[in-house]
Amino acid sequence: MAFLYTPSHPGTVPRPTEKTSAGAASSGAGRVERAAVPPPKVRIPFTTAASVTRQRLMRLIPAEPPAVPGEGPDVLLLCAPAGSGKTTLLADWARQVAVLPDAEIGEGRPGEESSGKQEEGTGREGAGTEEAGTVGARGRAVVAWVSLDADDNDVFRLWSALLTSLEATGAWGPGSTLHRLAPPHGPVEPGFLAAVARALEEATARVWLVLDDTQELHDPDALHSLGELLRITPGGPAVVLSGREEPPLALHRLRLEGRVREIPAHELTFTREEAERLLDASGVRLPPDRLGLLVDRTEGWAAGLRLAALSLPGAPDPSAVIGEFSGDDRGVTDYIVGEVVHHLPAHVRRFLLDTSVCDRLSVGLAAALSGRGDAGEILDRLERGNVLTVRLGRTGDWYRYHSLLLGCLRAELRRGDMAAWLRLHRTAARWYAGHGMPDEALEHAVASEDPDLAAELIEAHGPHQILGRGGAPLRRLLAG
Repeated sequence: MAFLYTPSHPGTVPRPTEKTSAGAASSGAGRVERAAVPPPKVRIPFTTAASVTRQRLMRLIPAEPPAVPGEGPDVLLLCAPAGSGKTTLLADWARQVAVLPDAEIGEGRPGEESSGKQEEGTGREGAGTEEAGTVGARGRAVVAWVSLDADDNDVFRLWSALLTSLEATGAWGPGSTLHRLAPPHGPVEPGFLAAVARALEEATARVWLVLDDTQELHDPDALHSLGELLRITPGGPAVVLSGREEPPLALHRLRLEGRVREIPAHELTFTREEAERLLDASGVRLPPDRLGLLVDRTEGWAAGLRLAALSLPGAPDPSAVIGEFSGDDRGVTDYIVGEVVHHLPAHVRRFLLDTSVCDRLSVGLAAALSGRGDAGEILDRLERGNVLTVRLGRTGDWYRYHSLLLGCLRAELRRGDMAAWLRLHRTAARWYAGHGMPDEALEHAVASEDPDLAAELIEAHGPHQILGRGGAPLRRLLAG
């Protein structure tokens, strides 16, 4: 189904010209102007046999919204890096919530399969035939689902999807106000919000509204309208916000009101047992030591584990594959470039390359390597945006990149600009030396292939300091 427009510049989404009477059709109240919503956009994504249900995480999500407004959190926030398994987790949870009225989450059979988008690295893909954004109103709660994308930065498109998804749950009767709501073509007005609030109170079942990929939203009017939806939802549907970073929706106010429950990104890290089940679902069995090595190398990142699983079947020596698995692996590089790095501004991509020579970074070290006075802001933004960047300590100014991202960046820098690779190691060596860290300084002097710099450091700091790690840096220098 095509819309008759040609995209102009990034960030601008022209208004679609098609209309649909889907909402009016269910109420018999005449045509309601809404954008046509592709069915997969409001379906719970499909589950494949090569994925695993993680009960540990399912138990972190309530089965039902609060029965009484203010009785508990009604906004669930799930922010984690690309490929962490967010969509997979929520799809499993949504399906089981909807079809298992008397069972605890994760204890019953999976529900009917429906089509939807795939979350890379988690083994979810496919197409089904279900027309609703939920698997049905047979359970103790119903789930409306919207897979957000760049087109939803148009308020008309966004609210067309929201209303269509809510209608698809079957939780509103034929005479409900919901079916007669026409999305605004611009900023939401108080009258529209009041009508939405009245309509939400007419639901005949408890409703969850899942908004997946919230990082796609950046238009101020679209974000404002979503913030207003959260403001009026007590007593209406509980909302799940899932994305790579926290959306700018004034959630601090809702936190103070006790309305927000959060699942931290680190909770999505695969345990050894979960990794073993994921590999087993792909027909891969590894001895304990190799499994442990793979989990360590991927840091339990779902996408990394899945990419490794795809490369192992049929390999003549799986143990060797695991031993060599790194960010330089073709599949890992393609994924990281396509899903993690590609969307970043050019200056941030350059920053990542320039700072990749170090295992860990302080703001000052990053500034020295990149030549940027805003290095601290960039690192903070990468960490808050879940761009595979970890802050070391809650309040510290040291950071590190995920090992697979680091390997990918280093391989790219060496291939593309070996002179810069050596120069940056020299810069790191001098920075460490100037900050009282001679061991690290000599490590980078060795990597810079600059024997004069290494000799300078040895002379300046003395053999007794350089030998602090058993002389390993010095031995590598002499051996090279």
